[in-house]
Amino acid sequence: AVVSTQSTGVQRLREISKNVCDLLRDVDARLPPELSMNIRMRNREKRLNDICFSFTIGSDTPVQLATELVTAGHINSKTADATAESIQYLISHYPVIKVTTFKLSNIGLAEGEYDKDNLIGYAQLSAT
Repeated sequence: AVVSTQSTGVQRLREISKNVCDLLRDVDARLPPELSMNIRMRNREKRLNDICFSFTIGSDTPVQLATELVTAGHINSKTADATAESIQYLISHYPVIKVTTFKLSNIGLAEGEYDKDNLIGYAQLSAT
């Protein structure tokens, strides 16, 4: 009886391991090797700008890309954390969610000046 219980337990562990591997494969399958991303936000002159970049699954990180966007002068260093968090959010929820709008804090606007619909103090990130 002990042997059959042990073999049943080992068998169950193998099934669980296989199920976990299948789930991980499914998660990887939902992501293409590369996502095209776009950040739409207003510049200092309040004109809408589109910043296009790609995210390579397995080699890029949200923080790395946000840092590159700061270095290139596309985004303000004060908005890098919010940008990285939004990139991570889209990757984690892709393809169910392909667009997110996020607030840009510490950019010198008073609370009443923020306008999500017109992207004043907000940015919109999309992935395809």
